[in-house]
Amino acid sequence: MVLSWFKNPPTWAYRLLAILPALVFVAIVPVLPDVGGFDGSLYRVERYVGPLDSNLDSIEVIKNQSANLWVAEDPQYHFGVKGAREPVWYRITIPAVAHPKSLISEVGYHLLPKADFYLVDGQSVTASVFGGSERPALVDNLFTSIKFRPEQSREVYLYLRLETQAPIVAPLFIGDEQSFLALNSMRGWFHVLITGVLIGFGLYSLALFLTMRKPLYAILLVSQFTVAIFPTFFSGQIYNIWPNFTRDLSINLLIIMETVLIPQILIFFFNQSYVARDLGAKSFNNLAKIVATMTIVEFVSAPFFSSSPILIVLVTVSNLGVIVAVIIDIMKWPIKNLIFYRMFLSSVIPGIAISAASWLGVTAPSYFKHYFFDVNAVVSFILLAAAMTHRIRNLELKHRRIVRALRSDNLRLTDQLVDVDLNLVPIDHREIDVTIMYIDIMSFSLVAERDSGREIFTDLTRRLSSLSRIVTAHNGVIDRSLGDGLLCFFSGNRNSSFGHATDAFNAASEIQNMLIDEALRIKSQGIYDKDLLLPVRIGLHSDRVLLANLGGGVRVDFTMVGHGVNFVASLEQACGPFNVMISESCYHKLITSGHVVDDFAPVKVSLKYQRDLIQAYEHSMGMKRPYDMKTAIGVYFNQVGVFPRETRHSIVSERSVALISNGTHFYVLDYSPSGMRLVSDNYFAQKVVMEFVVETGVEHLNKKLRDKFIDRIIAEVKWSRKTEAGFEHGIKLMGGNQRQMELLIHVLSKRHTMPESWRTGA
Repeated sequence: MVLSWFKNPPTWAYRLLAILPALVFVAIVPVLPDVGGFDGSLYRVERYVGPLDSNLDSIEVIKNQSANLWVAEDPQYHFGVKGAREPVWYRITIPAVAHPKSLISEVGYHLLPKADFYLVDGQSVTASVFGGSERPALVDNLFTSIKFRPEQSREVYLYLRLETQAPIVAPLFIGDEQSFLALNSMRGWFHVLITGVLIGFGLYSLALFLTMRKPLYAILLVSQFTVAIFPTFFSGQIYNIWPNFTRDLSINLLIIMETVLIPQILIFFFNQSYVARDLGAKSFNNLAKIVATMTIVEFVSAPFFSSSPILIVLVTVSNLGVIVAVIIDIMKWPIKNLIFYRMFLSSVIPGIAISAASWLGVTAPSYFKHYFFDVNAVVSFILLAAAMTHRIRNLELKHRRIVRALRSDNLRLTDQLVDVDLNLVPIDHREIDVTIMYIDIMSFSLVAERDSGREIFTDLTRRLSSLSRIVTAHNGVIDRSLGDGLLCFFSGNRNSSFGHATDAFNAASEIQNMLIDEALRIKSQGIYDKDLLLPVRIGLHSDRVLLANLGGGVRVDFTMVGHGVNFVASLEQACGPFNVMISESCYHKLITSGHVVDDFAPVKVSLKYQRDLIQAYEHSMGMKRPYDMKTAIGVYFNQVGVFPRETRHSIVSERSVALISNGTHFYVLDYSPSGMRLVSDNYFAQKVVMEFVVETGVEHLNKKLRDKFIDRIIAEVKWSRKTEAGFEHGIKLMGGNQRQMELLIHVLSKRHTMPESWRTGA
């Protein structure tokens, strides 16, 4: 029972776990010792509250001011002293001691324009140090500090003059030299450890990005990088890494603010990828749009307000807005799916609040609180890394469940077939002549990114069930499920009258016609978001394969082995939506069986690891249903969000620019910065990569291309179709640097081009 509770805890346990980081932070911060403070009962701190003008802003005048103009500070604030835009004076009473030893006082914050110490014994200034970002300290230390020795018989006074850009609390240390060295060592190792851990998690995110190839991990990587920069600048460790870095306060503040704003912006895109794609949300809510816009405006305008307190206020407000917007978004979804992500957010909120309260003096400061944001960054990204791992595991488990369910569904379909139905004797294996069909759902990866697991399973089950029924109705056998596709074979059993190639072709044609009919229904009913089309690519190849019955008895569990299995997969990859790609061997069988030659268009196909193109044939549903197929392609593109993104320019004089490859002349119809639309007399399948020789028809333009080594270009065929003018191909330019591509486009523009919208009158 206990084990069952841990495997499936109740909702209240998840809720408690989600807020656990916040509870821990709130509990430990008040009780942790103040490693950088001093005894308020021993050293009395007073602040000058009298009038302060240019005549009073000097130690000689301040030290003689009346005692009633000095107000004692609350002992709980003896960790720090609060600055302001105008100079602020503090007086610290150093009592007499019987056995004096050297003391050190330090302002542990480097983003101060001015921080000056004066040691006054009686009426004499016996020591002084002038520091701050505007005038670096004259001691070998990052922060402004002064070393002095108390007197045995009388009190001395240590005066501190501060100037800051905002009323922020500056950490103040007073202690013996040994304690100061221990604090310095602890502080240095602390920030090095924090930065190192953040870099470590950054490398982990980089490994995820390189492995998974998803923009989500790139967003996480950039966010972690900017968060790692924050403590480096805020704590002043940048000067240990880069001693000559500028001490200009405005530049330091600008970098700190930008390293806060960048993660704020990225967290919206991260949240959209993490939550929306996993759980089915479609877009940002209105609050998120407002806060994201505000954050982007702040990021762009920050350089103009880098020295203004307004920027700090705006960044603080937008930071809170980001957190609120993200929390509102994730609260809509089941807590079990986002438990680590919620823990990440519940650690960020107190981390920011605790440090901000210490910086502004809202709560009793301590060194730990002042730099708690650094600790919080590490904890937050540990939880975020756990959230990413949890998400990857959930997606993998979801994928496995889908595959298992689909495979079990296919087994149920094939359980009804017995060996005699396939004209096979129950032997271990045999080599037979078959036609192999490879079916792959085109939009599975896009659907998997966008929809929830239940919706994916429902849509895939519906689609693969319909495909399986058509295959088995045409005497086909499903060899195995491939997650989002099927590998089938047709052996020409006793129920077939036309041979296995014809059975396979008829099944493929019926599948594509069924999908076109579904597309027409989706468009007529206007249900693009509710009913996914899920078109397929189909490859057919006739070959001899080794076919083994691994199941035995009455259960058919076949596995095909042979070159034909890999070959048909390459054919499928070269096929376009609502078409069937057929190998040459299958084509000859179909023609022999009485099919019309005009039903098949010769096409060149590229095979993996082979340089030469091979001959294949494509059967397009557009031959008999051109308008319906155009509508179906439009529905598919609408559902997956494929729209033109670049301005295309048409060449007025067609056939004026030619690309020559494999003995074929391709003429440019229009072009964009990344590709071209060509027309030729030969048909090439998608994914074919070719080298083209560019012929502009003008010798000085050809010479310009040769001089820049772009008279030959490499491109990949992205789509192909038959038109009245011949075969049109869309190609994507590959290789070459940006300057070369710009020159190529410039040369094409010399051949009398104009935007396509002008030509069409749009």
